[in-house]
Amino acid sequence: MKFYQSYYGYEVNRYDIGNKEELNSYVYALSCHYLKKLGQEVSLYVNGRGHEILKPLPYDKVEALPENVEPKAFWAYGKMLSHKQAPLGAVHIDGDVIITKMDTVDYIAEHSKDADLFIQHEEGGYLSSFHFEDEAVAEKMKGELKDICPPEINFKHPKSFHCGLLKLNNQKLKDRYLDVYFSVHEALGKTDFYDNGKKRAWWVPDLVVEQAYLWDIVKYHGYKYAGLFPFTMENADYWCNTIYGYKHFSAHGKYKFIERIRAELRAENRALYEAVLENNIRNGEKGLYKTVYTK
Repeated sequence: MKFYQSYYGYEVNRYDIGNKEELNSYVYALSCHYLKKLGQEVSLYVNGRGHEILKPLPYDKVEALPENVEPKAFWAYGKMLSHKQAPLGAVHIDGDVIITKMDTVDYIAEHSKDADLFIQHEEGGYLSSFHFEDEAVAEKMKGELKDICPPEINFKHPKSFHCGLLKLNNQKLKDRYLDVYFSVHEALGKTDFYDNGKKRAWWVPDLVVEQAYLWDIVKYHGYKYAGLFPFTMENADYWCNTIYGYKHFSAHGKYKFIERIRAELRAENRALYEAVLENNIRNGEKGLYKTVYTK
């Protein structure tokens, strides 16, 4: 099976973690290592800065993403650019997704065959309450999009798809998904939407467009979908799924487990661990990003 990952390196201190690029290199390395250990083909879609961070990783192919993109609040922008370039039917997994068992790969292959879309799991309707923080933010977003609002979009967001794992099998769905994402990105990028005083509002729009709007599009057009887990937000372990050899260290949760991740990488593949460590030290010396670890 063909897998791909994406990394768009840019200087934004998301989650207020100063050395997150160094930390990300170990997480991506462990993820890539296990896919290669399972005999899978893995590609990386990346810009120049991101490539400097992930250079030692054993990807089969490295594909360049456009440079000089201004992601602003849209932290999944690089992921969307990679979806645009990747072949239909390939499986994107986030860099903080760790697949350790061949049974999981086989399950994805078997259960995604007849689906237009295969995702990690379907989530409950938490986006408007948890990520928007209140309905006023949702209404503001709706107002900013009034001139370009796609007909599929349901601003109540009853459900969404968790896209830690994403396999697009239908070209029309893929095209529509990307069209909506990029049009919303362009529209909101011209507004003051991010300056509304909400503590987390700068990362709200991207999550909604990536996950909730995808659910809206699929439901509106009647596309068939399936997921790896029959979970909702209420019964999933949001930070670390450990079922069936599949772990997802979601969002900033991965940084809480960084010592465990580094130790596992060191035990699994000492040569790769040392290559990542040395690459980070060099990049730190060049001033590319802040580094902490020296051993």
